[in-house]
Amino acid sequence: MYQLGKEARDYIVKNIDKLTENVITCQAKIQPDLRKRYGEQSYSYYCRDIKHHFRFLGNALNYLSKGLFNSYIEWVKGLLSDLNVPTDDVIINFQCFKRVFENDAPEKLRLLLIEFIDAGLTQFDEPSVEIPSFINDALPLSDLATDYLNSLLQGDQTAASQLIQKAIKKGIDIRDIYLQVLEKVQIEIGRLWQTNQLDVAEEHFSTAVTELVMAQLYPHIEKSSQPKQILVAACVSGELHDLGIRMVSDFFVLSGWKSYFVGANTPTPSILHAVVSQNADLLALSATIPLHVVEVEKVITAIRTNDNIKDLKIVVGGRAFMIDQDLWKKIGADAYAPDARSALDVAKALFKQ
Repeated sequence: MYQLGKEARDYIVKNIDKLTENVITCQAKIQPDLRKRYGEQSYSYYCRDIKHHFRFLGNALNYLSKGLFNSYIEWVKGLLSDLNVPTDDVIINFQCFKRVFENDAPEKLRLLLIEFIDAGLTQFDEPSVEIPSFINDALPLSDLATDYLNSLLQGDQTAASQLIQKAIKKGIDIRDIYLQVLEKVQIEIGRLWQTNQLDVAEEHFSTAVTELVMAQLYPHIEKSSQPKQILVAACVSGELHDLGIRMVSDFFVLSGWKSYFVGANTPTPSILHAVVSQNADLLALSATIPLHVVEVEKVITAIRTNDNIKDLKIVVGGRAFMIDQDLWKKIGADAYAPDARSALDVAKALFKQ
């Protein structure tokens, strides 16, 4: 069955230009006023987005994961609603995907392609779910998290840094600062961006400040003079969100490991080189964007087919794996961890510590 999904993905990748053209033609017949109503610039975005939809659909099919596609549709629905794009226009757009597959797709793949589109269309029947704030009174360090978030939103890097430094001086455990403050605030920043309450510059500023704060905290991390095991931690090629995997790396150092953190956008050959040169016991890989899961799979496949490192333990994490929590099994990883503390627990289980 997985092979059929990969064939469906390959069909989309090979024919994406023609498929996009056919969807545009289909919708133009149903809504001949669409181009005039949107104007040339917005209409060009509409045409561009159709290819984007196809790429996410192909990625979801590759792993037979309706969850990945449905999550994408939910995001599209919310984004276009915020941009005042009529929901009917979006629904008709995806109905044209279905019609194009009905008319043009190979018979072997047709039912699977239509099944995924139908699953995506059901998301438009569901009420939009308002994502609650990740900063609330239930957090053990909610006051600190709130103050830190407000400093970021006010563009005050100095205040944000001073808050964390004061917390360290008060004796608050660095692990709690990572998980209850920095991680939760960064997720909240993502929520605010996703709901169009922050723009890209504000999101990038907040991330940059948190990266700086973590660098300032690093001297407070006690390193073992004789680390018991070695971790290599990386984001795969194309993946630029490395804050989470950086936290994982620091947590392992705090627990007596040596960590070789290679960061964002690391090509597969470079990850393999790091694993071999460092004689790693464990590899941690991260992918936030679902389209990058295929790069995680490439790394894992390269390792599993290399006799010298095929038994290396591999744990994966990042938002893509939160959407579909069986995804790690489909790509051959040994485990999945949603956060840094869980990654340590997973490592203990893998090595029976």
